Amino acid sequence: MNLNNNAVILDQQFIIEQTLWELGVPPHLKGFYYLHDAINIVLETEGKVSNKSIYTALAEQYHVNRTMIERSVRHAIRVTFERSLSSLKAEWFGNFVDLRYDRPTNAVFIAVVAAQTRRRLTKAGRQNGISGGQPPFGRVS
Repeated sequence: MNLNNNAVILDQQFIIEQTLWELGVPPHLKGFYYLHDAINIVLETEGKVSNKSIYTALAEQYHVNRTMIERSVRHAIRVTFERSLSSLKAEWFGNFVDLRYDRPTNAVFIAVVAAQTRRRLTKAGRQNGISGGQPPFGRVS
């Protein structure tokens, strides 16, 4: 792996964390790290992966049950959406659920945050001149 790829990977990790923080996902919850890694998997596979396989991969990585991963992610999302209704949440998730009464599913949350992260990475790549504005893991749709 060359230096340029390392910089892109570090940018990707940072942008995922920054996005989760901006949404208000509490970093002290296990679900924060599971969401971070799930979004990373979606980005690396260009979104061609099911939640079941994401949970299985994370369960193997963290040496826990797949159900525990799913439950922790669901809890982190629930806490995030119960605490406040930010304009960012309304902008990103307002088309999927009525945020006054409901919250997005795990699958929707992961997909939307991955798409937003991909957009941010593309924008950062254009500003830094990295790989012609396209992240190495896929194109922006």
